[in-house]
Amino acid sequence: YPHYTTVLNLAGIEFLVTLKDIPKFERLNAVSINVYGIENKQVLPLRLTSDKKEKHVNMLYLQDLRNDVVFHNLSRYDAHFIIKEIATAYDGHVDILPITKEKYISFTKHVDSIKDKNEHHFQKNCIKLRFIDSYKFLSTSLDKLVSFLSRDKLKIVRSKFPTLSDEEFELLTRKGVFPYENVDCVDKLNERCLPPRESFYSSLMGDTVSESDYARLDPTHYYTLPGFTWDAMLKHTRVRFELLTDIDMVMFIERGIRGSLSQCSGRYAQVNNKYMRSYDSSKPSSYLMYYDVNNLYGWAMCQPLPYAEFRWVEDAANFDVSAIAQDSPTGYILEVDLEYPQHLHDQHIDLPFCPTRDKPPGKREDKLLATLYDKQRYIIHYRNLQQCTRHGLRVTKIHRILQFTQSPWLREYIELNTQFRTRAKNDFKKNLYKLMNNAVFGKTMENVRNHVDVKLITKWDGRYGAEAMIAKPNFHSRSIFAKNLIAVELRKLEVKFNKPIYVGMCLIYRVECEDVYETMKRDIARFDTIDYPTDNAYGMPLADKKVPGLMKDENNGAIRGC
Repeated sequence: YPHYTTVLNLAGIEFLVTLKDIPKFERLNAVSINVYGIENKQVLPLRLTSDKKEKHVNMLYLQDLRNDVVFHNLSRYDAHFIIKEIATAYDGHVDILPITKEKYISFTKHVDSIKDKNEHHFQKNCIKLRFIDSYKFLSTSLDKLVSFLSRDKLKIVRSKFPTLSDEEFELLTRKGVFPYENVDCVDKLNERCLPPRESFYSSLMGDTVSESDYARLDPTHYYTLPGFTWDAMLKHTRVRFELLTDIDMVMFIERGIRGSLSQCSGRYAQVNNKYMRSYDSSKPSSYLMYYDVNNLYGWAMCQPLPYAEFRWVEDAANFDVSAIAQDSPTGYILEVDLEYPQHLHDQHIDLPFCPTRDKPPGKREDKLLATLYDKQRYIIHYRNLQQCTRHGLRVTKIHRILQFTQSPWLREYIELNTQFRTRAKNDFKKNLYKLMNNAVFGKTMENVRNHVDVKLITKWDGRYGAEAMIAKPNFHSRSIFAKNLIAVELRKLEVKFNKPIYVGMCLIYRVECEDVYETMKRDIARFDTIDYPTDNAYGMPLADKKVPGLMKDENNGAIRGC
């Protein structure tokens, strides 16, 4: 709480604060404090003030029995051998945060009791072991992560090993190497001599360890980075969402979530323009460009976004969508019938507006289809509808309109991460801050209907045994891990809609021109050209490094294959 460090007198106060230090804090800040604790489900006083002041605080002391166990890449193979052991090693149940019945984001072992050396139970409700995956926060290899560490910032590690020389400390704080393919049986772990360098050969990497490697062997409150960046966003923006309680509104929004279009519109293209050595002036000029939008999701999240005051518009039939400003404090999502005029088909054939989820001919699964058909009861954001009508599509009927309050409440957080990304010194940090932004978008679109329950069961009989779980109507499937351990996947019996799924946008537009580079220069404010060569043949000015929402030529003017 940074704010309180400026208004409280903390002189001589050491953290964590003990009960005996509270009188000193009371004197420094003219307050009185009572501290209570919980024992046997009763609230009991731990410390009562002798002089109650006008400014008085009652505090509840809660003991955190959680111990975090961090593994890198836990969600994949590394968790399998652990889950088999912890399920039966101690008395107590296991809570699971699953992806599937065999793949978990996290799991927590509640150790109800432990035994002394004589096998007698002597401690109840002792600890919780929560296993989390550091790869969910830092999604690259340990080898790369360690290489990014600055040794002078490892103060805690240094304090634990104060006697090590600089060379020994360097060895301690780097990832070791291991002859994985050479160790093909347990007996090799008992060898006392270092295997030859050739034993460290990796068929996956196609090489052995370097000479230097051979000579020198050797925020936990969250489950994943998306969960962390979501709370960071909430704290930074202080936005308060109105969660939808009208099921019709929820299903209305869900119908408007279709996913992102990915397609190859042409199987073959041959270019011909004056910048090529093989240019034929007798043929029309054509270009094949590879553009990307800088921080596309980041740019979209800087626009006005909904957050509160959702209601249905009563007079939908007479609504004029073209009269709404793009940055209006009130936004709209519409359900409309659209006509796709025949004269637009040739012009829009490569990338039609308003894709729909439907089954392609001869297929069983729904796909996102960009078609030139007319649309019925199509759910669309008002800004996208304005774009469609500007390009010739016609609204033939408005069925329903959902109105809401909107503002660019997310912009500050997106721009903060964009600044961090611009200052990043390596690709890992650049990608980390990019994910910090993109993951916020993912959390707003999280489909809570897909959540599942997974139970680890060690017995067949009884109310909570495997037989009873398999008999449940919401039983989905099971996986057998061992003779006395089975995982049962259950569908959720109820769904809590606690995500603001109404937040989300996308932007796609198409460029056609006679000379694409001249068009870029005329509209340079829309492009990021910072990576073009300074002496490029097109006279392209260099500007706007990593500005969100700008188009970027990923080839930087290079002409390939000619």
